[in-house]
Amino acid sequence: MLASLILMILFALNSPTFAQSDTDDNVALKWAEDLSDSAQDMVWQDLLKKFNEQEQLEGAANTTIHSTSKLYVFVSSSMPIPLLKSYASDALKYDATLVFKGLPEGSFKELAELIVQLKDNNDNIANATIDDESFERFSVSSVPTIILTSEPPYHPNQTPYIKFDKITGNVGIKYALEQFRDSGDLREEAAKRLERVND
Repeated sequence: MLASLILMILFALNSPTFAQSDTDDNVALKWAEDLSDSAQDMVWQDLLKKFNEQEQLEGAANTTIHSTSKLYVFVSSSMPIPLLKSYASDALKYDATLVFKGLPEGSFKELAELIVQLKDNNDNIANATIDDESFERFSVSSVPTIILTSEPPYHPNQTPYIKFDKITGNVGIKYALEQFRDSGDLREEAAKRLERVND
């Protein structure tokens, strides 16, 4: 906007219809040129300020990125209902997600009916998902498998490094978290989950 105004002033000053003396014309032209230089300085200063602010924001984001932990219980619809129900109950308690591979009998209806069977006494249902990729990513070849994982939030300039603790076998979520707390890579995250339930 300011640059457009300056161009208009310069055009007007150089126009043959602009009726002023040579002295007044030179003074006005000098004023317009100074104004133009000042405007360019202001634009560059503003751009530099915005650039520095952006760098500071990105730097702050990099230093304040915190890992987020997630607790998964890899299960199968072929497992006994009482066992699945026990895991579903513990999943509610420890904020875990039940992970299935594929649909039971290839049917969403069958999965929905199975999930309904896993409700607790208060009709609460644990988080559940179908995630074949996670079975591959964490090399889960048998169920039940309990995994506590930690990865930083998505950042366009960083490749996330995923840490995780894993235990396979018919063990409870509490037992798995205790093992992770005592000898896992994610001791603090496991301890926090145990503390939240004990509070």
